[in-house]
Amino acid sequence: MEEITHHVLQISRLLGLAEPVGFMLSYEMGDLWIDVYLEKDEDGQFSGRTYTLSVPLHKRERLESLVRSFFNGNVQISNDNERLYVSFSQEEWEEINRELTSLF
Repeated sequence: MEEITHHVLQISRLLGLAEPVGFMLSYEMGDLWIDVYLEKDEDGQFSGRTYTLSVPLHKRERLESLVRSFFNGNVQISNDNERLYVSFSQEEWEEINRELTSLF
């Protein structure tokens, strides 16, 4: 994780920004959006990761069905007027990422 911390700090410096407490990468794969949020730990390293997937509401059933069956319904799902959002820990993401990305 030290390498990630180093690169995030380099990007911040290049942009003329202060040292961040968090960092987010966003990916767009058609209708599937993936946000990866990195959070600093008590040692100042970016070690915590949260993955958030979102799809348009007209595709919600597909994502909800897969996620609920994979995790036996034990996952937080939310939505706004346009998209459905599902967040995963790093461990959960490692379990399900191939199945999810192949669907969309």
